[in-house]
Amino acid sequence: MKNHVSTIIFCFLLFTSSQALAELAKGDAILGVWLNAEQDGYIEIYKKAKTFEGIVVGGVNPDDANRVDINNPEPDRRNQSLLGLIILRGFNFNGVNRWTGGQLYDPNNGKTYQGSLELIDDDKLALRGYVGIPLFGRTENWTRKN
Repeated sequence: MKNHVSTIIFCFLLFTSSQALAELAKGDAILGVWLNAEQDGYIEIYKKAKTFEGIVVGGVNPDDANRVDINNPEPDRRNQSLLGLIILRGFNFNGVNRWTGGQLYDPNNGKTYQGSLELIDDDKLALRGYVGIPLFGRTENWTRKN
């Protein structure tokens, strides 16, 4: 009888552990390089501890390497390169192809928004930026760089 109980407990722990690992793997589905909605910049989404961030890693045109954060609200940062700029931070995977609780920085206007990310399919990511509540916001779609 003890062996049966031990076996059942072991199987349960194994099953729940494999489910937890599967959920973690789903959370990592957004990792990689994405082309922004304007189709002029590449952003790499990576994992930092338990949250997800995104950093500008390149542009489509050779001149994009010289672009600076001219719209930054802090004047001393307006000459910093867009390359290497973290524009997504603090996103947590919530288990249903959505990452929430993070912030989005838009270098086109220098504003930071609360945000959420939703993986529409393997190659399409919807970003929703808003102030206050998601109802009053904007969504844009990124495509995965192949």
